[in-house]
Amino acid sequence: MPHVNLTKNHPAAYQQVVDLDSQLSEAVKAAGLDPKLAELVKIRV
Repeated sequence: MPHVNLTKNHPAAYQQVVDLDSQLSEAVKAAGLDPKLAELVKIRV
């Protein structure tokens, strides 16, 4: 399977992923969760 460069081929989709990650980080911080736990969940999903 060829490599897909999202920033070049699909910049809007890439920006949505970046925005989602930012929102997730803020939610984790607001909930008082351990950032390491959130990272493990992101890796798993």
